[in-house]
Amino acid sequence: MVVASQSVIVARPLPDVFRFVAEQYFDHATQWNPSTVTLKKTAPGPIGTGTTGYEVQMIDGKPHERHFAIREWIPLNRFRMVSMELEDKERYQCTFSFAPNGSGTRVLVEVELDRNTPKFKFMKPLVEREVRKDLEARIGTMLKRSVERALIALPTQKDSGMFPYTKAPNL
Repeated sequence: MVVASQSVIVARPLPDVFRFVAEQYFDHATQWNPSTVTLKKTAPGPIGTGTTGYEVQMIDGKPHERHFAIREWIPLNRFRMVSMELEDKERYQCTFSFAPNGSGTRVLVEVELDRNTPKFKFMKPLVEREVRKDLEARIGTMLKRSVERALIALPTQKDSGMFPYTKAPNL
């Protein structure tokens, strides 16, 4: 099994970061994960425990499909996605945790991945290094940039309790 994690400090308040990353996951995740070419919510209603989704990622030039479900949902704290593929094919789990950090938010992403193939087991050290490198780029750079650029405070609404942000201009 490959286990990797990455954390980043986002210069935005926790409620807004959680809303953008977790509650609006299906709207925004492709911004920080460019390998995801398709991402769809497959269950009705608001996102939370039991919500299911479908994604297609391009890995080494090949499409990799995954059906997943949210198995843990703690508002303003964490959410965990787990693959719904047969366990003899793949086991995947991704957990996003959120914590206040001064006026910003610490986001920690933890990934566990295991594929039941001889090639995966043989190449585990290489896969582990690539997963860590990918997490560093996606979370350490792209997630931080996506959230901070998308959520620009409007000075008159800063503490209104409403979603006090607008989309950033394309820079």
